[in-house]
Amino acid sequence: MSARTDTLLALLSRVVDHVRAANARAERAEAAAREGEARLAVTEATVRRLREELGAQARACAAAEARAVEANLRICQAAEALGFAAAGEAGAPPAAEAPARLH
Repeated sequence: MSARTDTLLALLSRVVDHVRAANARAERAEAAAREGEARLAVTEATVRRLREELGAQARACAAAEARAVEANLRICQAAEALGFAAAGEAGAPPAAEAPARLH
């Protein structure tokens, strides 16, 4: 073979090596992208689940607050029916009428 043919074969060999290396990097990048997409899908599912849980907890909290307001109203109505004003007001029973503590 001539020197020129040897040089061309060496260059071609280097090009093939570079293409193989580039293909290997591309395959690794594609695998990393697929892994990232899988992680993203899991994260999105987790976010959806957490949002649903948060919504359920917010609804439960609102219901509990409504029950607390209703209970407070009933307590005030019961106190008025018994002749007492709201706690701390003038209509509260005097200390002498309060039940004695057991020692």
